[in-house]
Amino acid sequence: MIAAALRPRSVGGSVLALERGFALEDAAGTVTKLDVLSNVPGLGMNEGGCDSDGRFPGLFPCAGFPAAAGYPDGLTVDGDAGVWVVVFGGSTVRPVREFAD
Repeated sequence: MIAAALRPRSVGGSVLALERGFALEDAAGTVTKLDVLSNVPGLGMNEGGCDSDGRFPGLFPCAGFPAAAGYPDGLTVDGDAGVWVVVFGGSTVRPVREFAD
């Protein structure tokens, strides 16, 4: 089992982001692996964090980003306020404006 990221739980222990899903570690250190979220070859989690509601976003569709374009894996903003998306498996960084309606 490879953990890509972990975050503490309010009840003790941690939430672990694995290659294909999640696991929960309790306060005693016992790890329980949860169901697999994705079996897409070459796609896995590599980082993670919790939002203000305590949700741990993992693999999810990006609004306005066509599935055929690949999987969004990061964002950055350039000096002209242009937003760019890193495409996993595509070895590219593309401007978000390409996908605007």
